[in-house]
Amino acid sequence: MNNYNFKVVAELRNDLTEVQRESIIKEINELQDEFKIIKIDDFTYCKSGKIKEHDDFGAVSFFFFALEDIKEYFKRLEYYDLWEGDKRIAV
Repeated sequence: MNNYNFKVVAELRNDLTEVQRESIIKEINELQDEFKIIKIDDFTYCKSGKIKEHDDFGAVSFFFFALEDIKEYFKRLEYYDLWEGDKRIAV
């Protein structure tokens, strides 16, 4: 298992319509492809591949900022810097 330095926790709201949910999931999947992000459990996203030092910072940060632009669809959206112990909460 990789030693991640950064992660995003993103949980969709329960009251989304099926159309909204499908649309947001599609957008999240496209962002995952763009930034090479994998989903490691129900709500947690990290950089795919082998992590070297802190090279996961950019991919995970940009992924989080892109999700932050559509934060109204999330009941939980958080960015964790595991190395520094910091957390940024968007929702």
